[in-house]
Amino acid sequence: MKYVINLLCYLTSFQFLLAEPDLFLLSKQAYERKDFKNAARLSLQYLQSQDTISIHDPILEIFFQTEGDLARLDFFLEKAYSSSGGNSPQIYNLMAIFLEKCYHAKESKIGFRWGDIFLQEGGNSKRYARGIFAYSGMLFLEKEGKKARQILKNPKLVNSKGVLKKRKSLLALALYKKEKKVIDTANQFLVNHGKTPYADFVMALIIETYQKLGEVEKANEWKIKLEKNFPNSPFKNEYM
Repeated sequence: MKYVINLLCYLTSFQFLLAEPDLFLLSKQAYERKDFKNAARLSLQYLQSQDTISIHDPILEIFFQTEGDLARLDFFLEKAYSSSGGNSPQIYNLMAIFLEKCYHAKESKIGFRWGDIFLQEGGNSKRYARGIFAYSGMLFLEKEGKKARQILKNPKLVNSKGVLKKRKSLLALALYKKEKKVIDTANQFLVNHGKTPYADFVMALIIETYQKLGEVEKANEWKIKLEKNFPNSPFKNEYM
């Protein structure tokens, strides 16, 4: 009898171990086929099944790219940051994605703490400029223009003529309230600076604006452009 109980316990543990790789694989497959809704759901289930979170777990990237709930992202960013000790470049890449999503959603306050951390610690991140740009944008939205302008003078960002001017004009886009002005200014920005790392953000604003106007066909045209030109953009998942 004791042998049978031990065997059942072993089999139960074995089945549990098998369930985790399934969630990992399924979320990865969903992401690869651009099923972002299921990728977010499956990656969340996977992360919730883990006792600890490794910053090197590739599911984190999938989760942060596809999840739209900022409070949920904030929770897992805290867990990942605590487990990493702030010593891994990957944690700052996740922070940058989070900051961009906060800025795009105009939810500044939830992102401020991470913006301060990212500013001070994330200098080696490949997404440093994007993260700082998003943080500055949130500051502008909260009428903290002086601090935002100071951050944009960071020598790591201002590395060529005209860069600061581009960023300021881009930040202004998020503050416009009249839809036509957003579309006209965004189109002009893409004509002048279409190859900047922030062009995907501008396209996302155009999509959002056309959706607000109820012009579905035009919004879909810009979705295709965003997908084609920026297949890895964190903004594209908002509209798929």
